[in-house]
Amino acid sequence: MMELRVEQVNLAEAEERLPEMFGVLPVWRREKALSYHFLRDRYLCARSYLLMQEMVREEFGLAELPAFAFGEQGKPYFREYPGIHFSISHCPVAIACAVGDMPIGVDVEGYSFDEKVAEMALSPAELNQVRVSGHPERLFAKYWTMKESLLKLRGCGIGEDIRGLLGEYSDKVDFQIKDIPDSGYITAVATWKHS
Repeated sequence: MMELRVEQVNLAEAEERLPEMFGVLPVWRREKALSYHFLRDRYLCARSYLLMQEMVREEFGLAELPAFAFGEQGKPYFREYPGIHFSISHCPVAIACAVGDMPIGVDVEGYSFDEKVAEMALSPAELNQVRVSGHPERLFAKYWTMKESLLKLRGCGIGEDIRGLLGEYSDKVDFQIKDIPDSGYITAVATWKHS
C-alpha cells in the first residue's frame, strides 16, 4: 500500500496560515521552519510536515507522529513503527508526500532546464533525449525527479555521480510519475520492485 498526495503551493495563503501551522507543529519542526529566511520556505517546511502527519493519521490511524530517527545516511524514519514508511518533498510550486507500508522515495520539481546541470545529472542518452525534446524542461524535470526519488528510496542524498543511476537500477525500481502539464511541476515516486 502506498499513498501519494501533491499540493500546489498558494503563497497568498501562506502568510495567513503560517501562525496557525506553527501552533500545531512540534517544537523541533517549528524551529527548523523558522530557521529559513523566506516566508515561502518556512511555509513549505511546515506544510510538508503537516501533510505527512495527516496522511499517517488517515492511513495508519496514528493520532500523533512518532519520534523521528535517522538512518546512517540521514534518511528519517519512525523508530517505534519501522513498518510505516514516508517521504516528503517540496519545491517553490508544490509539496509532495508519500506514505506506505514499504520503502518509498518521492520528489517534486517545477519544470526547468539548465544545460550545465543537465550535463552533470543525465546520462548521454538522457541528455540527448532532453535536447531534442519539444519540452526539454518537462523531460529534464522527469529525469531529475526519478533520480532524486530513487536516492531518497535508497536513503542517501546527491553525493555521487547520478548520470547512470536510472540504468543501474532499471530492473530494481518501479516509478510512478505524475505529470500534469498545466501544473508546472512533476512528481516521481520510487519503490523497490517485488521479486
